[in-house]
Order: sequence, then C-alpha cells, then structure tokens
Amino acid sequence: MICITQNSATELDLANPFQYGGPVSGEYFTGRTEELRALTTRMVDGINVVLMSPRRYGKTSLLMRAVASVGPTASVASVNAMAATGSPARFASALLTAVYHSKGGAWHKVRNVTASFVSRLRARPMLTVDDSGNPTFTFAESIAAPDPAEVITDAYGLMASTVTPDRAAVLIVDEFQDILDFGRNLPGLFKALADQYPRVALVISGSDERMLSQLTQVAAGPLFGMMQPIHLGPIPVAEMSEFIQSRFLAGGKQINAELVDRVVETAGPTPNDIQHLAYEVFSNSDREVTAATVAAGLASAVEHAAASFADTLAQLSARQRRLLAALAASAAPRPSSASFVAGTGFANASGVRTALHRLVDLKLVALRDGVYVVADPFIRAWLRDLTG
Repeated sequence: MICITQNSATELDLANPFQYGGPVSGEYFTGRTEELRALTTRMVDGINVVLMSPRRYGKTSLLMRAVASVGPTASVASVNAMAATGSPARFASALLTAVYHSKGGAWHKVRNVTASFVSRLRARPMLTVDDSGNPTFTFAESIAAPDPAEVITDAYGLMASTVTPDRAAVLIVDEFQDILDFGRNLPGLFKALADQYPRVALVISGSDERMLSQLTQVAAGPLFGMMQPIHLGPIPVAEMSEFIQSRFLAGGKQINAELVDRVVETAGPTPNDIQHLAYEVFSNSDREVTAATVAAGLASAVEHAAASFADTLAQLSARQRRLLAALAASAAPRPSSASFVAGTGFANASGVRTALHRLVDLKLVALRDGVYVVADPFIRAWLRDLTG
C-alpha cells in the first residue's frame, strides 16, 4: 500500500487544494494534454473547431487554458451564449465587449480607443466604464433590441481586422446551441462569415452534444463540413488518481492509493464531481485520510445538496422517480428487459423507454459504456440512502 505524507505542514486548518462547481485553472486544472494541443494548434492555424462533451467534463476550463496558451500569438474574443439567458441584447453586449478587449485591433492604436471601436459598429451600444476605466458595451432591453445577425457580422469583421502574419484571430462561442434562441438562422450566418473570413478561427462548444452534432456533423446541418470535432471524454483514471493524490499531498494530508481510487471510482467519471468529493473528503479528514473520512466526505456532499435533490425529484412523475431509484440501486445495461421491467413495476418495456428517454433529456441519466446510470454520483448516493 502506497502512502504519501507531507511533513512540512504544521496546521490542521489547511487550505483545501480542490475546486469544483465552475471552471478551474492553474494548479486545479489537470489532464487534457492531447485535447489542449489539438485545440490550440487549430486556433492559431485558423481551423474551425466544435468542442463537445457531457456537462461538467471541463469544456470551459479547457477553453480558458487554451486562450491563455495562445495569448501571445492570437487575438481572442470569447462569449458564453448561455450567460445571455435568452436575451439578444445581453448576447450582443457580451460579444462586443469581448471583441473590444481582444488584442491587436486597430481601434487600440488611436488616442480615442472607444470612439474608434464604436465607429466601426452599425448598432450603437451604450458605454459603461468601471472604476478601473474598463469599458463595457450594453444595449438596453427597453429599447429596440439590436439585430444579433448585424452585431455578429460586425464582430467577425472586427476580429478579422486583427489578423497579421504574426497574430491569429479566434472567436469562441461557448454553449453555442443557445444561439438558436436568438434566431434559427444564426448558425447559417456563422457559416457564411467563416467562409468570408477564413483566417478567423471559430471555436464553438456546448453540453448539448445531440444539438451540436445536428448542427455540425449531419449533412443537413448549417455548419456541416466546416468544423473539426474534438470530443472530451473522461480523464483517464490513472491520470486523475495521480492528480488527486498530488493535491492531497499539496494540502498536507496523507492518503493511500486505495482510498484515492475509491474517491475517483465513487465520483467519476466527471472531473468536477471527482474534485467535489475530494474537496469534501479533505474537509472531513485530519492529517490522514481514512475509509471513514471518505464515507464522511460523501455524506457531506449529499447532505449539502439534499434539498436540491428533493426538489428535482418532486418535478418528476411517479414512474420517472421509480426508474431513477432503480437505476441508482443497480446500473441496468438493458432497462427494457423483462426482468428489469418487472422489478421496477412498469407494465411494459415501452413505459420504461418513455421514462428513460425523459430522464436522459433532463441529464439525470447518462449512457456510459453501454450502461444507463444516474449521471450525478451524489444524487445516486442520496437515492440509495432514501430507498434503503
């Protein structure tokens, strides 16, 4: 049994070396070496990319890492379509602000930078300046909303103007599927602009893999044939285990390899969930992590979110709740089999399939390695406790 120790730590109240719940960077980021290389080389080479993965697999963290990596050689504007919450005005505001702050634009080379930038736009935004003098461009919701197509077209042209022999240009749209809320024609507009400005690399990403595949990988899709796909799968277990072990060491606590593997196996394969459980285990441990403190960490994670889990369950039908509990109790490679149908109280396999499809759509259930499982390990543990 391997045991890692840290002799220099002298305080029990140690900073937690794990992060979860949002994008991570710096020492909290691990893995993705090949994906990062593939993404950054395409960004600087002007190749359009679609980045796809399930939720919480680290798309945004990877994008942030890639932006930092290409910083010296590329002008990058990055916007999250989901953050606009269905508002064309907020999306336009975020996009123009991101473009303004990208490097290399001609508007940065004149005395009145902001006026130079605004003069290049057809839609006229309002200007807000924070205490540090950084401008933000906004469109009031009460005024006629800007045409998203017009703003996107201007943004693309502005990014193209930053391209030089020594500097690439990259436009990133995270959660791209939400673009459809602003106009069903917009993916086609991105295709036309990519053709018009081939030296601007378009990088789109999202957690709705089915929708992104329909947009980019299906012959009838508006972006078909123009996007290089990069899929994020789980980080290899050995690599994730090594990272978790090293972070416990950095935090000054002992953990053996068997317990590291238990943390990764219990919370995996989603990197965010693994760091979440590791965070709770660290918080529940003294100098040495034990099997009891791993169990206590899992219990803490479940307890903190139990009210939210109960709300989620309340939104489901009785059949969906019954199926979710059955999948939590035991993963079912064939949930429509006669034995599973009988064991869960459904009248027939058709009822199971209907409930299962709904749970998949809600991201509560995922198909992993041919097996349907409750996607969130903490909901899974909560359901097991609930049903005994």
